[in-house]
Amino acid sequence: MRLLWTPVLLVLMGLSGCSVLPKAAELDVYNLPAQELQSNKAGHRLNKTLRVNKPVASPLLDSSHIVVVPEAHRVSVYKGVRWSDRAPVLLRDRLLEVLRHRDLLAAVVSDDTQASVDLVLAGELRAFQSEYRDERAVVRIRLQVSLLQGDGKILASRGFEVIERARTEKVRAVVDAFGLAGDQLASKVADWLSVEMQRVR
Repeated sequence: MRLLWTPVLLVLMGLSGCSVLPKAAELDVYNLPAQELQSNKAGHRLNKTLRVNKPVASPLLDSSHIVVVPEAHRVSVYKGVRWSDRAPVLLRDRLLEVLRHRDLLAAVVSDDTQASVDLVLAGELRAFQSEYRDERAVVRIRLQVSLLQGDGKILASRGFEVIERARTEKVRAVVDAFGLAGDQLASKVADWLSVEMQRVR
């Protein structure tokens, strides 16, 4: 019996040196690019604290996929690439960075902390995708935001949308356009908040 198993063992030993399984596809992971923040401090610092929540989103947007809409009513994702985190987290972190840089409030924290705060910035992410217009790639980010009191009462609400054209059709250029669009959106939200929070006492 031992002799009958010998050829089989030799074959298995030979295969151990080289895998017969297909190689895993390479995956490129991208951070959301950001431009260097310019000096744009608030003139009046409000003695309030703000928590920035991750925007709620549909299951497709609430993922690390880079979403593309190649034509009307058809949604897909870029293959072989991912964001470094889920899209709502990336956008929340960009808002946090800009709001902290503006120095509008005594403190700005994320919803990952359990701190008690005076105000909350909540939102719904309705678009975070590239689209094709006249065979050119553009990035669209659409966010509905609400400024809430700590007890949940809505103080103000507004929708924002930014569209940024990619330089080329390459994924790297599309990612760069996402970064520019994210910067613009965060700046617009910060400008809006700076006005709305002057009414908060």
